Amino acid sequence: MSDTSKGTEKTTNEEGGDQEVIVNTVDHRTYPGLQGQPERSTTENIQVIHQTHPIDQSSSASSGGIGMLAGAAASVANTARSAKEAISSSISTDDKK
Repeated sequence: MSDTSKGTEKTTNEEGGDQEVIVNTVDHRTYPGLQGQPERSTTENIQVIHQTHPIDQSSSASSGGIGMLAGAAASVANTARSAKEAISSSISTDDKK
């Protein structure tokens, strides 16, 4: 397997926050043949840009970031707990009939 990366370039915005890593590479694709035709391959030079953003320690669930994932996880846990309680009370109510 050969290394097709052509190099990287790092840039930072004016405020010193967001950073980009630019990688020039090659995209290899193979498409299946249709109705007895042979498969075809393409090779294209592409540029991949990886963007990183500084983590704001004061971020909350409403502003995104890590706090958003924690809020989503808590919401899922609460929903599951409520569903479990509703099913349990439904079963115990059915047993009393």
